[in-house]
Amino acid sequence: MTDENDKRRWHYIDLEQFEFDIRQEMLEKYIAQRRRERKEARWKREAKADLFKLTIIPRMIGVCVLVLSAFSWMLLSGFGETDGTYLTITVPLGLLLLIMPGWNKPTR
Repeated sequence: MTDENDKRRWHYIDLEQFEFDIRQEMLEKYIAQRRRERKEARWKREAKADLFKLTIIPRMIGVCVLVLSAFSWMLLSGFGETDGTYLTITVPLGLLLLIMPGWNKPTR
């Protein structure tokens, strides 16, 4: 009677096939993880490009405001006609336009 119970409890496992199945499962997990990482990297790259496209105009305006303010101050101070009080408005405005768009971070 014990022989029949032993036959029912024991079954043959092909170790090579079992190892192959485990390796395939690990490989599938690894591939899925890398796929998620590539998808996330692609999304971040596209989001950064979109943010750059959206912020290029204010940045260029900020650079122009700063350059024109400096140029006008140098030009007008040579003639002795200005004291540069308008720079208290134009320089912070130009810096704000130059720096502020950089705080955008891509979020889902």
